[in-house]
Amino acid sequence: ARSLGISHYCPQHIDDILEIATIKPSINQVEYHVGSGDIDGVISKCQQHNITFMSFSPLCGPCQYQPKDSLISGDLVTRIAKKHNVTGSQVSLRYIVQQALQHE
Repeated sequence: ARSLGISHYCPQHIDDILEIATIKPSINQVEYHVGSGDIDGVISKCQQHNITFMSFSPLCGPCQYQPKDSLISGDLVTRIAKKHNVTGSQVSLRYIVQQALQHE
């Protein structure tokens, strides 16, 4: 293999794999969206080891959620979207982009 991708690895998991892997992971794909828990530690660990952090499911949200929590038409994103004359999807995607910029 020329590259290795990992999924849902927390900082400790990243340390664990770096200790034994002969090929360093190049990307960590993590569920990340409006309402995700605090994952700054994961982002920082990825940056520290030059591992690309990739958001998966930025518009779907958690596997189980109430319609009012939808990342496309839920209460929070709809309220913000109306204020800025955009869609709920645009709010959710903008959140991901802004978070990425904060971690550069």
